[in-house]
Amino acid sequence: MGFKNLAKFNIALLAKQGRGDGKVTDSCVDANFPYVSDFINSESNTWNEDLIKSKFNETLSKRILSVQLPNMAQPDVLVWRGDRTGEYLVKSGYRMLLGDSMAFPAYPPSVPKRTAQAFFNKLWHSSIPAKIKINAWLNHLIRECTISSQVFAALNLDTTQEPDQEWFSWLARFTSGFYQHESSHSPSTPQHPPSSGNWSPSCEGTLKVNFDAAFDNINLVSSSGVVIRNHEGLLMAVGTFINSNILDPCIAEAKACEQAVELAADLNFHNVVVEGDSLIVIKKLQASIKDRSLICMLIQNIQRRFDDFMSLTYQHCQRNRNKVAHKIAHLGRSLSVSSIWIEEAPSVIEAAIEEDRWWNHPQA
Repeated sequence: MGFKNLAKFNIALLAKQGRGDGKVTDSCVDANFPYVSDFINSESNTWNEDLIKSKFNETLSKRILSVQLPNMAQPDVLVWRGDRTGEYLVKSGYRMLLGDSMAFPAYPPSVPKRTAQAFFNKLWHSSIPAKIKINAWLNHLIRECTISSQVFAALNLDTTQEPDQEWFSWLARFTSGFYQHESSHSPSTPQHPPSSGNWSPSCEGTLKVNFDAAFDNINLVSSSGVVIRNHEGLLMAVGTFINSNILDPCIAEAKACEQAVELAADLNFHNVVVEGDSLIVIKKLQASIKDRSLICMLIQNIQRRFDDFMSLTYQHCQRNRNKVAHKIAHLGRSLSVSSIWIEEAPSVIEAAIEEDRWWNHPQA
């Protein structure tokens, strides 16, 4: 069958039979607290932060506190971290045991993961020309990235030696193709008529709830932005929510969606369309199968609110149609406090909402 390491394949196969019993298996944990539930406040259904920090080191405490809890008690679920599905596959476990970096994001050992993420996040959102961005990224891709080095090796392209003509030809084709793709998706070259880039209202009798998240990957904090408008685009409510112990942008987006649905339910809005630019979150909410990914608890929390509405649907939109929620999320970061406004909002948000009502501003 062509296994590189039969012993490791057998281990991966045995892991398929693994089961969880809710026990904490870390050897440094106090024997008086053998179960995960011992670290959860039963009344508020939140992590007992003080207890966790007293029993685990700082790194492990942060990871535990970042785990999202369900709104109600339910059986434990095993979630596999090897891929986004959350389902353990022998192939995925085997690749991890082999140390196949293609299964996981990798950074050069000299560069901390967060540092690299922060740098490229700032790079791609900067206003410098696309060619400079791509050249900086290509330097990382060719000289530092462990994943691309494996791809180059498979293509017999040696980046450690003086490049030959074949290498330059391949790189020229790659750079040209990538640059054309990047330019074709640049905001400076619109691919659709101007109207297609605007927010679209819901039908009469239904409210549209837009959400977005701003994520701080250094402090692991996110800010959720929520805006609720009627079919005329008039403001019904705005909310911004600060969340701590958030590990990545996907969790931040799912949390923002959960808080958007909660705000609509708390305000007794009965017919709503929830819209966001996170395709992963929207697809999981629309899926008929049970989610087992890292955001599964948040997805389940959202889906349980279905009975609070007469009509509740989810739809995806492009980022340029979600500008108001984006502004609110970043406003929340500057305020550093959760806030809710009813039928009003800070002036900068009200101006953005009015701008979204494009049908009231016909072009000359």
